[in-house]
Amino acid sequence: MSNRNSLSLNISCDKLLNLNQKKIPNLETYCLDYVLSKLDLFNIEQQYTNDIKEKLLQRMLSLYQNKFTIKNIPQPQPTIQRVEQLINFETTSHLDLSSINMNKYILGNNNNNNNNNFNNNLINSFSFLSKCKKLTNLTMSGQSTITSDKLLPILEMVGHSLQRLDLSKCPRLNDTIIHYISFYCPNLEYLNLEDCIGISGAVFQRASTYDIKNKNNIIKLTNNNNSSNSNSNNISPNNSQNNLNNLTATTTTTTTTTTTTIFMNKMLNLIELNLSGCKSINPKNLYCLKTAFPSLKMFSFAKNFLSDEDGSVLVQTLPSSLISLDLSFNPIGRLTLLSLVPNSKTNWTSFQLKSLSLGYCRCINAFDLSAVLAGLYKSLEYLSIPGCFQIDKSFLDQILLSPSTILSNIASATTSLSNINSNNSLDNNSNNLLNGISNQSLPTTNSIITTTTTTNLNKRKSVDVVALKTLDISYCSQFLSSSTLTKLNQNCKQMKILRYNTIGFNHNHIYSS
Repeated sequence: MSNRNSLSLNISCDKLLNLNQKKIPNLETYCLDYVLSKLDLFNIEQQYTNDIKEKLLQRMLSLYQNKFTIKNIPQPQPTIQRVEQLINFETTSHLDLSSINMNKYILGNNNNNNNNNFNNNLINSFSFLSKCKKLTNLTMSGQSTITSDKLLPILEMVGHSLQRLDLSKCPRLNDTIIHYISFYCPNLEYLNLEDCIGISGAVFQRASTYDIKNKNNIIKLTNNNNSSNSNSNNISPNNSQNNLNNLTATTTTTTTTTTTTIFMNKMLNLIELNLSGCKSINPKNLYCLKTAFPSLKMFSFAKNFLSDEDGSVLVQTLPSSLISLDLSFNPIGRLTLLSLVPNSKTNWTSFQLKSLSLGYCRCINAFDLSAVLAGLYKSLEYLSIPGCFQIDKSFLDQILLSPSTILSNIASATTSLSNINSNNSLDNNSNNLLNGISNQSLPTTNSIITTTTTTNLNKRKSVDVVALKTLDISYCSQFLSSSTLTKLNQNCKQMKILRYNTIGFNHNHIYSS
């Protein structure tokens, strides 16, 4: 009787799932939750179509985001076995395993034999991924216990087809994961390593081109630099498991310490990289990004305590293909901002930004931001400055002016401050309060402003030529007065003003532009 009731419910669910979502918005979710709660009792293969199985899979993996709708029934916990039961090997392209507790698959102890058993368990549990022919998007975010070595078998199974990989909030990952990804994911276009605090970035300095198809060449390269430990490494063409383990690095052993040097293959197809919150990264390790990622278009390096000096050098060493940059939540200032404007006489910046995020950067001011706006007036389409309370209303006034007028105002302000300083009429503290300009930076600011965009700005004929389409001023109370908003709406009809953006900044608008 119970089987017949279950079958009748399945048929009903099949029909109900095809109803118009606008008429019955929550019924589908309710039916999916009920089937998931009884998943062990149903014959999924025979009773459900591939479309329904796909919906069941996505619902199960999103239960930690959306509440379970059925009361008095325990919420089903997503497991690898249930994922394998619901996944469609022919069509599934996106897979988010963030909600799965990976501890029982990846945790071992100090005993080598036990570690090998756990490795075998991991490989066996995820072996079904190798059957996914169209898997291009894999997310394993928030796995606090997963390590680079534990991810290796998974990358070996599906890395060749991946285009997007999200490993954010995995604190135990280190530079070795970048080494693995660079060899096993040659087609990767998006890599998210946000809040992976174990990554130092030193591997970026050792990027080169290797033959990823010939694993023996890679091992031989590693082994040549590690001749002292060749016997212990036990590298041989027939020992594939040891070869994978020894692919990680070149090791030099001394009497007191062991130093590991990790290299990476150039990632020619990567266009978006997120290293925000990777607080262990030394900014100097990022000066070779244009070598490691020559096609990089979108780069995020927020929440990393990036100083103004380091930010200036970093900006000038980024690839020429870059069009979107996120430096929010960093104490950067004038040096970094002025480096964003390409000028062969004052910096080595070689890209033209279309999108820029400076949210909660409390050391920038309206004066320097206006210089960036004037210098990038032809290309900058999206500017995000939420939480920048120190930027006064004068910046919005600058938006309504032509770039040539902005340039003239900046130059005259700089000249006035220079005259004041030469007459010693103000002390250093007063100068810092006036437009945020210090004595030491005045000559540099003056030279940059007068040479940055003079040639280009004089060609501009009307305000409508400015490329800026979206301005995010969320949580900036100084811009929210009725008079200011009315002025913006009247004079910037072609510009979208974001005042309450709760999602935050991302690079998605670049894909749609």
